Amino acid sequence: MRRTALPALVVLALALAGCAGESATDTTASPSPAASPSSSPPPSAVPSVVPPSSPAAVAADQTLRVTYAAGKVSGDIGLVNVKQNSTVALVVTSDVADEVHVHGYDKKATVARGGTVTILFRATLQGRWEVELEDLGRRLVQLQVR
Repeated sequence: MRRTALPALVVLALALAGCAGESATDTTASPSPAASPSSSPPPSAVPSVVPPSSPAAVAADQTLRVTYAAGKVSGDIGLVNVKQNSTVALVVTSDVADEVHVHGYDKKATVARGGTVTILFRATLQGRWEVELEDLGRRLVQLQVR
């Protein structure tokens, strides 16, 4: 009996070891739907781009909302102070399709025409950082992190 059970156990152990090689630390994936809305992700697991209704967007220390419509920028614009090491949710709504780029942090997300995108990041780098619609070259806001 041991001779037939041993090969089966070896195959099972190898199959389980193969699953263990998968990474569970992908920081760009959206949180799973099973995640509790009251739990907030650890700093190392803050996703870069999240759906607007995601619990991760609620976990931000500071939420900035910017709208680009008819060639004009409105909302949280100009120079906005951000506390260093805080979690920032940048919510951008645009009437043109473009890439939203947070310079310095190199966070990028595509916003669809008439759509909204949320970029979530930890403000670890001190300085003044521009956020723009990359293809248009249009500045949305400047972040002053200190």
